[in-house]
Amino acid sequence: MHSNVQVIGVLGGKGGTGKTTIALSIAYLLAKMKHDVVYIDADVDNPSSKVFMEQVEIVKELKAFIPSIDTRKCTGCSICVRNCPENALVAPPGRPPSLIAELCNGCTICKIVCPHDAVKEDYRIMGYIWRGKLKDLVVIGGEIVPGDERSPLVAHLLIDYVKDNVKNKILLVDCPPGAGSIISEVLNISNIVLVITEPTPMGIHDLKLVLDLNKRFKRQCIIVVNKVGEFDGWESFIREVWEIAKGLPFVYTLTMVPYDEVVHTAYSSGDLNKLMDEKRPFYRVINSLARLVEGVFND
Repeated sequence: MHSNVQVIGVLGGKGGTGKTTIALSIAYLLAKMKHDVVYIDADVDNPSSKVFMEQVEIVKELKAFIPSIDTRKCTGCSICVRNCPENALVAPPGRPPSLIAELCNGCTICKIVCPHDAVKEDYRIMGYIWRGKLKDLVVIGGEIVPGDERSPLVAHLLIDYVKDNVKNKILLVDCPPGAGSIISEVLNISNIVLVITEPTPMGIHDLKLVLDLNKRFKRQCIIVVNKVGEFDGWESFIREVWEIAKGLPFVYTLTMVPYDEVVHTAYSSGDLNKLMDEKRPFYRVINSLARLVEGVFND
């Protein structure tokens, strides 16, 4: 990735905070401001930004190694069975092994340890990288094949693809929920991060997890509290978020986004016009956020 590329990481901890709604809206507004931006949907289990796309095309199949046993060479020694870390190979004594494909993680250890060259290379498709368009905004995302459990690997391959192929000046990376390894990778390449939370006990809990993870990377951080006003007692949660934030030197500012049922239905139906209705408070706050991010990059 070129050194002058600016990367915005958007993190959310728990799912359902409105992370994608906010991330996609900011990316759309930055593109509307004529910035050279691309939106990366790294939530490969649920790439919900696709509901807004005017067009989508598959640009790459993501293939994973699976072993194919050459029964003419296999002696039934079971060395591959004993060394498989996922127990994906099973065999009766003295017989060639069978593969439980759902358990195979593609590590190739079976091929490496086989003394008879009986393990041949085969593959299966575990996911895709896709490209979409939303007005002036280019969107690139990953999606796992239903039933496959290697979401982190698919997300990492998406980021590798972006590093090698995407030349835009601004990348906005919408991360999956949680605080797994892909979050660390995005934090590592980010210039600034937006942490999206909500005024609920679980939202505060996951906010702490993400901020603790960022202590290692010390990326400049904007905390966005979404859905303010949806739940009773939100004021006390805002105070708690502020107490957390003011003790962290990497927190740039804290922003509140009011709850709006129209925004919720617009997102669910993929209605961009409703989502970006300039008369609604949501738009005004998101537009200010986009300007804030723009200002941070220009400083």
